[in-house]
Order: sequence, then structure tokens, then C-alpha cells
Amino acid sequence: MSTNEDMMEALRALAQEKGISTDTLMGALADALESAYKRLPDAHEYSWATIDPVTGEMKVWAQELNEDGEPVGNEFDVTPDQATLGRIAAQTFKQVMMQR
Repeated sequence: MSTNEDMMEALRALAQEKGISTDTLMGALADALESAYKRLPDAHEYSWATIDPVTGEMKVWAQELNEDGEPVGNEFDVTPDQATLGRIAAQTFKQVMMQR
């Protein structure tokens, strides 16, 4: 089983234990990933995180902003390696889960 598959299985188990939907947990994890990314020194201002509900693949996307602060151009993948982001995202996810 891959790391992403293990993570998805753990999310399903946690969702069942907490009595909440897997989608809610995946949303919280995506929020934590986005928050962790934005703490990095070279983070793009306009960015968001996604998690594939089937594979568990996590990505961080960004888009450039124009002078008015509106997104322009195509979105691009800015996903850092897990070693860079993992610890911060895990701590943020834990804090989010404590609040729910």
C-alpha cells in the first residue's frame, strides 16, 4: 500500500471514529496543507491545496496576481516536498481537528 493509500485509509478510520465525513476531514487536511505552505518564505500569495479523493495525492497550486490583486494566467503546481511541509501541515491539521 502506498503512503497516499495509507493516509486515505487513516482518514476514513478517523472520520468513522469522530463521526464526521471523510470529505470534511479531507477539507480540513487541505486547509492545513494550504496554511502550512503559506508559512514558507517563498510561498505564492494566491495559492490553494487539493487532495484527490481517490488516490490521496496532495497538491498545492498557485496563480500569479495582477496589480489589482486578481489572479491572471494559468494555475501551476507549487507542491513542496513532504519533508519541507509535512511537520507543519501535521501540526496544523491536529489543531484544526481539535477545534471540530
